[in-house]
Amino acid sequence: MLSDDLCKATIMEVNMLKQRAKLAWLKGEGTAVTAEFVNYFKKLFGGSHRHSQNLEYLQPFAKHLISEEEATQITAPVQRHEIKDALFDINEDSAPGPDGFSSSFFKATWAVIGEDVCRAIMEFFNHGRLLKQLNATLLTLIPKVQMPTKVGDFRPISCCNVIYKIITKIMVKRMQFVLEKLIDNCQNAFVPGRSISDNVLLAQELLSGYNQKKLPPRCTIKVDLQKAYDMVDWDYLLAVLRLFRFPNRFIAWVEQCITTASFSISLNGTIHGFFTSTRGLRQGDPISPYLFVLVMESLHLLIKHKIQNDDIFQHHWRCKELGIINLCFADDLLLFCKADIHSATVLHDILQNFGVLSGLHANAQKSQVLFSKSATQVQQQIQSIFGFPQGTLPVRYLGVPLITSKLSLADCAPLILKIEARIAGWNQLNLTYAGRTQLIKSVLSSIHQYWCSVFILPKGVIKTIDAKLRNFLWRGGTERGGYKVAWEQILEKKHDSIWVSWITKYKLRHGTLWAANEKKAHGYGRNYLNSEIKLIKGIRFQVGDGTDFKLWLDPWHPDGTLIHRYPHGPLVTGLPLDSPLSTVIVDGHWNWPSENHIDINEIIKNYRLFIVALLIILYGKQLGNILHERRL
Repeated sequence: MLSDDLCKATIMEVNMLKQRAKLAWLKGEGTAVTAEFVNYFKKLFGGSHRHSQNLEYLQPFAKHLISEEEATQITAPVQRHEIKDALFDINEDSAPGPDGFSSSFFKATWAVIGEDVCRAIMEFFNHGRLLKQLNATLLTLIPKVQMPTKVGDFRPISCCNVIYKIITKIMVKRMQFVLEKLIDNCQNAFVPGRSISDNVLLAQELLSGYNQKKLPPRCTIKVDLQKAYDMVDWDYLLAVLRLFRFPNRFIAWVEQCITTASFSISLNGTIHGFFTSTRGLRQGDPISPYLFVLVMESLHLLIKHKIQNDDIFQHHWRCKELGIINLCFADDLLLFCKADIHSATVLHDILQNFGVLSGLHANAQKSQVLFSKSATQVQQQIQSIFGFPQGTLPVRYLGVPLITSKLSLADCAPLILKIEARIAGWNQLNLTYAGRTQLIKSVLSSIHQYWCSVFILPKGVIKTIDAKLRNFLWRGGTERGGYKVAWEQILEKKHDSIWVSWITKYKLRHGTLWAANEKKAHGYGRNYLNSEIKLIKGIRFQVGDGTDFKLWLDPWHPDGTLIHRYPHGPLVTGLPLDSPLSTVIVDGHWNWPSENHIDINEIIKNYRLFIVALLIILYGKQLGNILHERRL
């Protein structure tokens, strides 16, 4: 007993001393730490010296250059509805800028301040001048590692003022319609209509066979760009915009946005420092990702320019015809070539030149070179050219492993660990069942759905994930037990929603979705109903005994729902609107009531022809003829 009391007293004393030490640090050493953060980011954003650049020699290699008509659209006078749309497109949960006003404030008071906001924003677009106060930025530091020990372990996220965000969102909207034309298919980030999975799938295909010695020697360089957004040279960025023939007025807008920014840092709930920058793009600025994509597109053009003038360069296996050398998603860069000294030297020189021009240099510690088994003779020489360590497969790319064999349980360990980490972070929140259900649907499920877009997950992995989600739902953690409802029942569709009940009664009138009147719907509801015709072309129904289908309301017939073709059918036949299809089927044969007021024979004939045609497609013409002769 005495020893237990002594242990408790010792622990209490240690905790008290820790609290005193922390208080002393906040009062004394905390000032030194704050100064360290401010000086670090002041140096990071202020290390570039401006000088003009010209990249117009790359124009012949560009996929597209902006036309005069497109330039006119980009710089057209800004309308009030554009300003309002841009504001209401900002997430209400996004952090406010230094002025302290979030987008929800502007939305709630739009009727009062809307006109003033519009005038302020139009002033910028009309005269190209931006008040520095509007472009003030608050840096919030997010740790990049589990236990940060130095300033470099934090990622600066820029919290911009709402007025500024509206301006850049309008500019982004005007850029997006030409972005797909400008950006080559080797780059998929932030380009409308392109998917991150395309990068992963292509990289997976190119690295398949790296474990075989009989295939040609190949190498892949996985490049990590050091402090990518923070290091972009402004003059290089403006030269890239001129390269693609963005109008001078738009370029002036961009220059105002990036050069008039000022920064303060939020630490421990207080704001520290005030400094400006001479380089970099702000993470948190709506336009930054799109400008960065254009900068990375210039790397692709530099590669094309260099390769065209080099007859000795050897492409990666199965890449020459499509001209695949680089694959890029934001700052995740892969380079491909044949594993020979000259080809590796060419890519290294391009990377070095790009770094000097743009400020984006490769991080030698985090980059790596991957070799096929047939490239053992040149591995050391190529490694020495790049100065990168040799990597091994599987290697992580865009959050998933690139592998040369079938996906194993070990390969999926990062996926399971990520789900466990999310659950562990929620364990202390005392969530209700409803809250945990929502997190499973909106967060946890999306984690492995991304993997499923690229891989077919092993059954064991799916069962493990289901078990962890099940345990989190009922127990709030990953331990087993305490289930109140079968997991299969949780996954079933929910029909008891009050919204579903209202829709069923007033919109579907206790019928089915197929019989709903799209003219009476509004908003996204009309869009869903308008897709009925397209959807039904790709659907085939197995009627069976007809008990699961509504005679008039379901599209079991190739002509669609019968109620649309015969609106008075229920009245003239005496068969109620909600009659099942089995009402007119007896012992596998049609058994319709009266044929006087509705062409029943035509319905039956069309259905037979449809079935015979489908069987011919599936099983051949001979079987279709036999079934037709037997009067299916």
